[in-house]
Amino acid sequence: MIAYVDHSSDPWAEDAFGLACCLVTLLFLGSPLSQIGNVIRLQDASVLLPSVALLAFFNNLLWSLYGHLHNDAFMLFPNAIGSALCAVQLGLIAYYGRAAANLPLTATIKPDDGDGVESVPMTEIST
Repeated sequence: MIAYVDHSSDPWAEDAFGLACCLVTLLFLGSPLSQIGNVIRLQDASVLLPSVALLAFFNNLLWSLYGHLHNDAFMLFPNAIGSALCAVQLGLIAYYGRAAANLPLTATIKPDDGDGVESVPMTEIST
């Protein structure tokens, strides 16, 4: 598609490429929200990454501002929608928390009572 846009004299080619890029961006930013049903049902937002959502929110916010200042709809609208999608993720994380992300990574089998079985870190458990 890049080669077509680069060598095309069709004015619509650049717009088509811009629309394709906008759709890919929105799919990327909205993909974590495919888990929204599980987040609400389980009341646990552990599947959502707060660092990614926060950085993507501010990144999209700044690109939206840039698009607004330069009167560029291809920059403004998808990034404004992306900011809104990231805000929804941050809202879910703030409301439901990340309970499963705070679970310890050790498995306690049973205390050692002379039979030689004791707590073992999960990294040492092999299948």
